Amino acid sequence: MLLLSLPLLYLLGNRPDPILVVVGQLGESSEQALRYEEVAFQREAGLTKITAQDPEALLRALSRADQGLASTKRVVWNNLQNQHTTKSITGEPYRRQFPQFRPDGTFRGVVEDPADYNWVYDPAHPDAVKDGPKAGYVAKPAINTAQEHATLAEIASQRKVLQDLIRQISPDAVFSSVAPYEPWNPVEMEYTAPHIDQLLSMNLEPLDPGLPFSLTWGVEQTDAVSSGQASVACALNWLSGQSTYTVASIESKYGFGLMNALKAESASHNVDWRDAGNFSNEIWPEIEQTLQLHRPVLLAFSGTAPAERSGKVVVLISSDGDTLRHFDPSNGEVVTTHRQTLIDAPSHPDGNFVFLPSKLPEF
Repeated sequence: MLLLSLPLLYLLGNRPDPILVVVGQLGESSEQALRYEEVAFQREAGLTKITAQDPEALLRALSRADQGLASTKRVVWNNLQNQHTTKSITGEPYRRQFPQFRPDGTFRGVVEDPADYNWVYDPAHPDAVKDGPKAGYVAKPAINTAQEHATLAEIASQRKVLQDLIRQISPDAVFSSVAPYEPWNPVEMEYTAPHIDQLLSMNLEPLDPGLPFSLTWGVEQTDAVSSGQASVACALNWLSGQSTYTVASIESKYGFGLMNALKAESASHNVDWRDAGNFSNEIWPEIEQTLQLHRPVLLAFSGTAPAERSGKVVVLISSDGDTLRHFDPSNGEVVTTHRQTLIDAPSHPDGNFVFLPSKLPEF
């Protein structure tokens, strides 16, 4: 666990090289970035000493390591946001993710934890096993909330040390609070669980209230299968408060990658998204709370208009008890329905999935 960055020191000798000293270790990904830039460092008596002979190479290494930790924080945040997702868009429960890095220390992608799910007996749950030895049990993600929070605390500690080191080389350095967007494509690697030194608690900030929905932000689908892109455009218009996004702008950039579009385009509004699994009574309180904050929720269920293909995506815009209102991109109208009607609706081909927004943590 990194604790402290000490001031810049100089070794004695005819041509002393500047030495940066850190109490503790830098972490595997940071050391990987240093090795790639051929920056010398050594561990000695509980210290890590970095030879700053080439300041530019050292800055490159430290900056990549810092951004790699920012991306790692997004992975951990995604784990926390999906700890109750029993059916993702793939039809399977969410699996805990771990980051993987390239040889230069930059973020490469994620690998899933192959461990078994956390099986909980809940026969009333819509995703409970119907028959066999596990009848009545629900497969839930094997995510330890306290462990994920401890990892976030460890990342914050490591980033403070890296940024202190960067400021010693470049005192006027300014650090952006926006992490670079990286497509989270799984990589073919065997994961290694990170070491956790201690368990700490951390509060996750709630979503900020937004503006009530306006029909001016609604987007109608342009063909039989573009309800998803239209709903994404509508949600993004709502978040930005402007009629900027269209079916064409989403489709040309992201195709049918709805979650990628939402995550990438919402980052500048400090909003993230997660797949909350299928629409059910279990996640209703979170949906209701989100709608009360005037934030969009995307829902997929069966529907024939305007296509023969059974399945469409809509934007939930408000709730009053069990009564729900949603924007329907098939006709550009606001429809009033009931919660149980949507729960009982025949399934979209990819499931009656729900995409929920959340506040993007500061990086």
